[in-house]
Amino acid sequence: MTIATPPGAALLPPVVARRRPSTRGYWIGGLLTAAAVIGAISWIVVAFFAYQRQIDSYSRMTVPGIAAVQLTDTSTCVLYYENVRGTPTPTTAELGLAVTDPAGASVAVTPYGGDLRYDVPSNSRIGRAVATFRPSQVGTYQIGSAPTTGVAGTLAVGGDIVRDAVPHPLGAGALFLLGGGAGVAVLIVTAVRRNNDARR
Repeated sequence: MTIATPPGAALLPPVVARRRPSTRGYWIGGLLTAAAVIGAISWIVVAFFAYQRQIDSYSRMTVPGIAAVQLTDTSTCVLYYENVRGTPTPTTAELGLAVTDPAGASVAVTPYGGDLRYDVPSNSRIGRAVATFRPSQVGTYQIGSAPTTGVAGTLAVGGDIVRDAVPHPLGAGALFLLGGGAGVAVLIVTAVRRNNDARR
């Protein structure tokens, strides 16, 4: 049976069920935020253990004494004085420091300009930067300490821990801010879209 449409009658558009925005954005935003937080914490933890290994790997000598140290690059070397907590840190002059290069030439030793310290609880290493020198070539360097004031302790030879450590907290912070910010943005957009849809 065919039903005829009366002349002049308006044709109404078909009713289409509107689909509410999905909750998938909540899952994506939550996962992004959680990944950023976990990633940043993991980065800091890994960097901390790498920092401990770096300090443990430094060449060491007893003060007073002399040691041969093999250097594989020409970046600035830092001399750290290690002793038990509360021991006064001697000056470069009090330590009587002297460095010679592989050819036997004297290398200038400069007092460290700042207050740089490390404290590694796992092995009770407590050190403070006292001097630096810049190797002119790779090879074996002789480092000696002949104090005249009865100073004793340990001298560690290594890199600048600030220069090596700074990129890690910066990277972890960037990961946290960018990843966490993206996750929060997705959560907000999803919430706004669903809220606007509910008002219609």
